[in-house]
Amino acid sequence: MRLGIDLDNTIIDYRKVFESVARELGFCEAEVNRSKNELRDSIRELEDGELKWQQLQAQVYGPRLGQAKVMEGFAEFLKQSLACGHDIYILSHKTQYAAQDKDRSCDLREAAIGWLKHQGMVSTCYQSIPAEHILFFDDRSHKIADITRLRCDIFVDDLPEIFEDPNFPDWTISVLIGLPESEGEALGVKSFPDWKGISKHMCETYPVDFWVSRLSHSQNLSNPRFLTKEGGLNSRGCKVIDSEGNSYYFKKYRDDHRNRRENESETLQLLGGFGFKNVPSLVSSDELSNASVFTWIEGRDLLPDEVNEGHIEAFVDFFQKLQKSPVTENWDHDAHASEACFSLKQLVSNLNERHKRLTEVSINDEMDQSFADWVDEKLTSLKQDLVHNALEAYQAQDFYSTDLLPQSKRILSPSDFGFHNCLVIENDKLCFLDFEYFGWDDPVKTLIDFLLHPHEKMRISETLKAHFNSEFRKRCVDDSGFDFRFEVFFPLYALKWVYIQSNIFLRKGESKEDRLTQFQKIQSFVQKHMSARSASI
Repeated sequence: MRLGIDLDNTIIDYRKVFESVARELGFCEAEVNRSKNELRDSIRELEDGELKWQQLQAQVYGPRLGQAKVMEGFAEFLKQSLACGHDIYILSHKTQYAAQDKDRSCDLREAAIGWLKHQGMVSTCYQSIPAEHILFFDDRSHKIADITRLRCDIFVDDLPEIFEDPNFPDWTISVLIGLPESEGEALGVKSFPDWKGISKHMCETYPVDFWVSRLSHSQNLSNPRFLTKEGGLNSRGCKVIDSEGNSYYFKKYRDDHRNRRENESETLQLLGGFGFKNVPSLVSSDELSNASVFTWIEGRDLLPDEVNEGHIEAFVDFFQKLQKSPVTENWDHDAHASEACFSLKQLVSNLNERHKRLTEVSINDEMDQSFADWVDEKLTSLKQDLVHNALEAYQAQDFYSTDLLPQSKRILSPSDFGFHNCLVIENDKLCFLDFEYFGWDDPVKTLIDFLLHPHEKMRISETLKAHFNSEFRKRCVDDSGFDFRFEVFFPLYALKWVYIQSNIFLRKGESKEDRLTQFQKIQSFVQKHMSARSASI
């Protein structure tokens, strides 16, 4: 990939230098922490303001350039981009001498190259930008012509005028730095307040292979080969084999308000440190790419009709060992499992939020309309009835919906735990995967989720579900109020699964056939779990 980057106020941060020199020259009186443009506008309002502004520029871009800083986040961005093998070009609209430098005493271009070399960004080293990739232009038109000639895939600049020019190439992605994303939308370009935002955007946009290369380089995995690519709703991944034949699993997380990568990394480091052998081993985790590398686990999926009591026991064993391990003493009490609810009020609030999103589904065809009608006519009244029944049950016991489950009654849980997130390895043992949602949870939720999970790999027999129910209560629960909460919360968590399965109607691009199939599954789920309780539960 070829990346083109502007220099002034994009790579070089002049903000402090402009204000400092302006005070020395008497163009402003006090430090007011203004942006360059704000300072420029205030100086131009002075007598001979334009001349004073040119004098200030001549000093900052020339003799005082050494005082300028690197834009925050750029050094890391450059390091990782070069490590991935991208071509980096710096294209700057910068005259050789300042207009006020009549004696031509300071070559501005040489000063800029000297600054870049001093920062370690330009050299013959493969981890630096080649000197021949630093290009200067007397005017904007020639700069745009070179962006076109080089066929830059992306160009980053702090001035929107460069992207508004009719000659700016259509194929080059325009990225504006220094403005929030919302302002960029109005200009029709991608915009970010800083390099961290640009890096995050690139992480979300680029293919898995790009980030495999990046992490492989950081781990010295030479010549990685990509195999068995796969992708789910929450992550993408592939098997990676290095030149020495070592196998790894690369996992690229999708971004949302939860830091899945960090949570899973911390969990697996802790579990591994306390002797858990039936979980993946973390090799590396990287914030910029929002990805992790794990040792490869040779195993296979477990089909529902293969599940036996031994497999059920393995799940309960894992939970029991987890609650008795030092992990419970080392895990932050405020680090909860994803969407953990420790009171009736919290659970109802969660349901209300999910319900509200479904009432705002965009209507694009008759399938969307049918679903929206069902939500309005059936699901709304069902939610109201279930919440009313739960509140009445609490009142009958003189409980409050705001009563929080004490820390002593909570358990550590992977949250999304089942046969869809495990592999069968040698000797029919299980290895447990996916700890993105790990944290403290209500054991009632843990049990109900296992019993109700709609994933096809969780369609085990009612007898085996009953066995898990019995063993989990016996070995992992120490709570006199568990049975009451289970009875009250069961239909509410069932309703939550209805909402989760309905997310297909919130995503763009889902086919009409897939939406119809999912709608039928949702209605069957409601009929089975919310009209009458399974006899084995």
